[in-house]
Amino acid sequence: MYPPVTRAAAIDIGTNTFRLLIADVPPAGELIPVHRARIITRLGKGFYSGGRISPAACRRSLQALDTFSSIIRDHAARAVHAVATSVVREAVNGPEFVRAVERRTGIGIKVLSGDEEGRLSCAGVLSSVAAPDCSCIVDIGGGSTELILSRHRLPPLVFSIRLGAVHLCEELLCSDPPSQQEQRDMHDRIKIAIDTALAPDTSIPFPAPSPASDVLIGTAGTITTLAAIDQALNQYDPRRINNYVLSRDKISSILRRLSAMRREERMQVPGLEPGREDLIISGSAIVLQIMDRFGFDLIIVSDGGLLEGILIDAGRQL
Repeated sequence: MYPPVTRAAAIDIGTNTFRLLIADVPPAGELIPVHRARIITRLGKGFYSGGRISPAACRRSLQALDTFSSIIRDHAARAVHAVATSVVREAVNGPEFVRAVERRTGIGIKVLSGDEEGRLSCAGVLSSVAAPDCSCIVDIGGGSTELILSRHRLPPLVFSIRLGAVHLCEELLCSDPPSQQEQRDMHDRIKIAIDTALAPDTSIPFPAPSPASDVLIGTAGTITTLAAIDQALNQYDPRRINNYVLSRDKISSILRRLSAMRREERMQVPGLEPGREDLIISGSAIVLQIMDRFGFDLIIVSDGGLLEGILIDAGRQL
C-alpha cells in the first residue's frame, strides 16, 4: 500500500515578496511540487520610518493573498501553512494585519521568530542542494538576515541580524543611480551591523564559519536573482538556479555594473525580476560583506528555502 499523501500549501509573507508553494507532501521522502507563485507586495515599504505597516502596503498584500487563495482552491490543497517574518513580527500593527488577513481570506498566519525562520529555511535548503555535512546558510530577506550553521546533522545554530535589503535601500539609497557616498554609507552600515551582531560579548556567541571547514550556501531572492543575472536568464528556471555557484568576484562585478545604472536601465537586465531593481544593490552588498567577513570566495545558490522547510516540517507531523 502506498503511504498517504497530503496536498498542502505553504505561504511565505515576506517583507518584500509573498511566495506560494503547493506540493504533495508524503510523511517521508521528497516533496512533489505542484505549483509555485510569487508576488512582490513591498509589505515593508515605509515601515522603517514609522514602525507600522502602511494602509497601502496592507491593501497590496491582501490582494496578493486573495490571488493565492484562489490558486490554492484551484489546486485542491487540503492544508495551508502561512508564516510571516521580519516586518510582521516587528510592526506595531503586525497583529492587526494578521487578523485582517484571517478575516478576509480565512488564512491563519504564524509569525515566526528569527530562530524558527532559520530552522525551517535550513531544512528547505538542505533538501534542495547537494550540501556537505558542514554548511553556513545565508538567508537575506527584506527586513533581516539569518546566518544558519548546520554541522554534522546536529540541530542548526541560527543567528538573526536586523539587516535587510528593504531597510538599507529605503534609508540610504536615495539617488538614481546611487551616489558613491550613498554606496560607501551602505557598505559601512552593513559592516557595522554584522560586526556588532557577531561581537564576542554578545549573549549568544556565533562560532565563525570557515572556508576550511564549511561551504557557504545562499537562499532567498537576492542570491537567486544574482544567479539568474549571471546566466542572463530571460525566464526564471529553478533547475538552473539550484546548485549554481557564484564567485565573490562575479557578485562584485554584477554589483558594480548595476550600481552605475539608472533604475530604468536595471529593469532591462536579463534575470533581474521586476520589482527588485532597487533592492538588488543593497542585497548584493550584504552578500559580499558576509563573504568578506568569513573569507569565502564561493557561494552555492539554493532555490529551496523557507517554503520547502514549512512543508517538510508539516510532513513530519503526518
